[in-house]
Amino acid sequence: MTAIQVPAPDNSEGMTRFRKSRDTLINVGRGNLLLCAWSAVKYLGRVIMVAPRELENILESATSQEVVVTKGQLILLMIIMLAIVVIVTSLPRAIVSLSAIAEGRGKRRGILYLILSAGLIFYGIMEILTLIIQLLPPQKEDLVLDVTIATLIIDVTSVVLLVEMLRAVFQVRKYHRSENSREAQKG
Repeated sequence: MTAIQVPAPDNSEGMTRFRKSRDTLINVGRGNLLLCAWSAVKYLGRVIMVAPRELENILESATSQEVVVTKGQLILLMIIMLAIVVIVTSLPRAIVSLSAIAEGRGKRRGILYLILSAGLIFYGIMEILTLIIQLLPPQKEDLVLDVTIATLIIDVTSVVLLVEMLRAVFQVRKYHRSENSREAQKG
């Protein structure tokens, strides 16, 4: 009976870094999918916390100006606005996440998701700055402070994940370029 010989795995430094970066892409993509869901919950929470006060303010100003607006119409408008915001904020994050996972598995290498990633990093930094500004004046309600701090921590995590994803993408692509140039030199 002859034994099947399995080639020894390539454990060179470049290959190890490549595998680590590839795994990072997959894990960060999964983490970003979770943050995509968090984004939707965050905006839903904002609407639930702020909507009743805003609804009352809108109804008061509408009745003082003799404009006929029903509470049902305003609730429908708020639901539509929430759906648009959730789609606009979640769709790019979902595209980035799924693309990172695909690239980590070696299936696809696009540039659109890198551009979206840069946009999400910029948006995340703006969100972080907004939350820090909200924390500067003394808060009246402990719940608002708790939610703001939790949102700040998650937004910082989101930006760090996106930056780490970009780092991993460039490592994986650098490895592919070096392998392609080695093959071109051999051939």
